[in-house]
Amino acid sequence: MKDDTDLSLEVVILLIFGMFMLLFGFLFFKIHTGKLSSNPDSTYGLFLVIVSFQVITMGKTPFGDYRRSWALIIVGICTAVLGMFACFIPGYITRFARIFVGIVLFGGGLTLFVQLFAAEKKARTWMTIGGMLQQLTIACALTYVLTICTGVITLFPGTTTDIQTAVLLITYGVSFFYLSWCIWKVGHLYSPESVITNLEGTASKGRLHIFRETSLPLSLAILIILGILLTVLGLLLFPVNLGIIAFSPDGQLGLLLTVTAIQMMALGETPLGQFKRSWVMIMIGLLFRWAGGCLVHRSGSADRNASDNPWTSESHRRGSITHKTLSPDAERRQHSGKRAGYCSFQC
Repeated sequence: MKDDTDLSLEVVILLIFGMFMLLFGFLFFKIHTGKLSSNPDSTYGLFLVIVSFQVITMGKTPFGDYRRSWALIIVGICTAVLGMFACFIPGYITRFARIFVGIVLFGGGLTLFVQLFAAEKKARTWMTIGGMLQQLTIACALTYVLTICTGVITLFPGTTTDIQTAVLLITYGVSFFYLSWCIWKVGHLYSPESVITNLEGTASKGRLHIFRETSLPLSLAILIILGILLTVLGLLLFPVNLGIIAFSPDGQLGLLLTVTAIQMMALGETPLGQFKRSWVMIMIGLLFRWAGGCLVHRSGSADRNASDNPWTSESHRRGSITHKTLSPDAERRQHSGKRAGYCSFQC
């Protein structure tokens, strides 16, 4: 248990995605019965932040793999800022966030599914080799199909019932775990060159420096994301303290726990210092992700209608904690200490 793990960053992020969807699916049953409240903005926002991790650290987007250029990193940074805003200040961009996430899921899943069977060095080659590569093909196809389905129910609220949505999310989460296991096993059995499509033909060789491939260490990429997080949080706290807008502490803490989980699982970095990356560290990181997911998925107004679908329903636009107050005076009273803990960074 104390030996170093050989989990790649790609596998780590897939595990984070799996935990995200699996936890949301199980909590959805209690949300449906009204035992738990939910805030869709933080859910959408956290999803976008995890996507931005993939883009910034690996150059992997929901629409395929590209060379990691500064242009792509800037796209990832913009996605992270949008996701953080949705987590911290829910209720203002709910419709835009829902449509954006729906397009990413549906368009990305469809694009990856087509690429899987159209590319010569992917499914067509993997299926002929057989073994784990055949399972990898099945795992990819299953995950991409479920991604398309999730995109559809996100873009078109009311397409499924709450129970059907919960089952779909749980299945989607399990598919991520299956895919991460297949990638991990394939990495032991085959060299990357025999599995991963060569990107030389698709890479952009633009003359501008911003479109050229850049070398960015993983630790530095994560520091960039942390810097963005703290900068966005600091800027937003000015209007929050003035009572202009309200703030969601659950979304903030859930996002911070998720970022900490990725640091622990990918680098072995914890709030207590640097440790050897081991399976124990991976499990602790997943626990942090579980705690962060619970905070994000349940952050919302307790008097919400239990029949609302927090993944797709438009009724969430004004149902979050940020709209529980109706006047600036009431908001100032909340931030002055009447409701301690409303903004955990304000004291």
